[in-house]
Amino acid sequence: MDGPPRIGPTLWEWVRASRTTLLADPEVGATVAGMHAGSFASRSVQSRYLTAVLDRVVAELPPAVRVYVHPDRAVDLTDAHDDDGADADRRGGPPAPAGRQRVRLASGGVLDVDAVVLAQGHLDTEPGPAERERTRFADRHGLVYVPPAYTADIDASVVPERADVLVSGLGLAFVDWVVVLCQSRGGRFGRDPDGTLRYVPSGREPVLHAGSRRGVPYHAKLSYPFPSQPRGIPRFFTSEAFADRDGPLDMDRDVWPRLAKDLCAAHYAELFTAHGHRARGTWEQFAAGFAALDWGTPAFDGFVASAVPDPADRLDLAGLDRPLAGRRFADAADVQRAVEDVVAADLARRADPGFSMDAAVFLALLRVHAVLAALARDGRIPRTWPPTRSRAGSTGSSASSPADRRRNAWPRYSRWPGPGSCASSDRTCGWDWTRAAGSSPRAPRWAPTSWRPEC
Repeated sequence: MDGPPRIGPTLWEWVRASRTTLLADPEVGATVAGMHAGSFASRSVQSRYLTAVLDRVVAELPPAVRVYVHPDRAVDLTDAHDDDGADADRRGGPPAPAGRQRVRLASGGVLDVDAVVLAQGHLDTEPGPAERERTRFADRHGLVYVPPAYTADIDASVVPERADVLVSGLGLAFVDWVVVLCQSRGGRFGRDPDGTLRYVPSGREPVLHAGSRRGVPYHAKLSYPFPSQPRGIPRFFTSEAFADRDGPLDMDRDVWPRLAKDLCAAHYAELFTAHGHRARGTWEQFAAGFAALDWGTPAFDGFVASAVPDPADRLDLAGLDRPLAGRRFADAADVQRAVEDVVAADLARRADPGFSMDAAVFLALLRVHAVLAALARDGRIPRTWPPTRSRAGSTGSSASSPADRRRNAWPRYSRWPGPGSCASSDRTCGWDWTRAAGSSPRAPRWAPTSWRPEC
């Protein structure tokens, strides 16, 4: 690309400049009214922003450049020269020049072009052994199994009204399943006079028995303005820190302790600088002692506890990852209460700028991901993150679940089997849950999988 890129406006700058128009838009007005510089924009707001950016780019193009928009769907991409060569007898005439690409459209049209940019987002993957076996089981017993896929691409009508449904996984696709299955049955989201979002049920919604290894949904998005970027991160988890070691690195011994220490550094730097009255001493004193200790050791934990009296102000990565680990439950109702308590506490904390340390950790995660990518690219670590570390070390679980709207439908139409749950298809001629705590629901006949193909 020749020349410097054109900068701006950012999404927030555009929202502020377009606020009057957006507030009058019934689809996004309520969302825009509550937005601030640190908000996670909804998909509807994002799409309007991207449309505005495209319109601006097209309007400011120099006279020699033209943009042609084809409101269609691309269904195939081939090499135009080879395509013509294989069909020379029928087509007649010389083939397309070498290097040209041919895009076939759903309407039947064809575009021969010099270059193609594939902006497809996430791609589906082929079903694995477990998915193939569940599909065969469903076929044998007249059940319905929906393998991992993107929820927007799935026909929700395969699930009848008021059905009991097992959902494997509590990631972002689970959130989308709740919305799709509730709204497609007549439920709707609305706002109270004070602006609080609420869900208005239709009475025809399915009941989702949703479980996972963690047993709880992902942490909510942070709904307050972010603090400034953490300074000096990464400091401990850098490629240079492993320069004197040959060969592959061990994730538990080499990688995780340093990565976790950088997350802690960001957390406590924000605590001391923004909420210093809840810590003992100064940040400079804490940082010196902190740097000299190995993360995860009794000495490290004791040092942190002496400087940070309230456990709620300490960074407990294991607790973030598995908030119900080690707990036993009397029955299914006990599990339900425990998960709902975790969700409620998470929502409250993620809306409270008094815990801006969580935002600092999120921002630090974005930075250490770059180091992980470099190590993986160099072959120093595996490209697949081990399950024991995958959630505490991912931005997906740390701040990705909706902060309000979609969670309003969860308590009424979700049942939580608890941590360590896994779907089973061999106990009955229906789907069932095998789990560590609580009693199993009756065997439903519908079982979508709510983790995305690349997870």
